[in-house]
Amino acid sequence: MNPMNRLKDVIRVMNATNAQATLQYDEYKAPGIRRA
Repeated sequence: MNPMNRLKDVIRVMNATNAQATLQYDEYKAPGIRRA
């Protein structure tokens, strides 16, 4: 398995987790405004 592809998978997961955390933080700052 190509280690570079593995790294990209890890980065993709981290970015997705980061986006989710940002969304939850926005909800905390302004509840109900950014409801998907």
